[in-house]
Amino acid sequence: MLGGSKGRKHDKYVPDYVVYDLETTGTSFNNDMIVEISAVRVRNHEVVAEYSRLVNPERSIPDYVVSVHGITDDMVKDEPAIREILPEFLDFIGDDVLVGHNIHN
Repeated sequence: MLGGSKGRKHDKYVPDYVVYDLETTGTSFNNDMIVEISAVRVRNHEVVAEYSRLVNPERSIPDYVVSVHGITDDMVKDEPAIREILPEFLDFIGDDVLVGHNIHN
């Protein structure tokens, strides 16, 4: 999504960063879509800003996935698609280091 490259490992403390989390329609990064993006901006150990947006995945969310995160088709049906939300999210991140929650492939 952000160029397909892996991030850099930081071996020292970085005082300013953004922690983000995604909820999706499933567990496949190739086939599933984002239904929510949430993030917090941290400055010197303090959360100074929050970001959270529901995203229309433009497909149905399977029942077993709804049972995990609680986001339903009705909740996202009138929300913008990721292509509309991504520029806003990137503005929120700015040049900060990103810290992902439960990120792996």
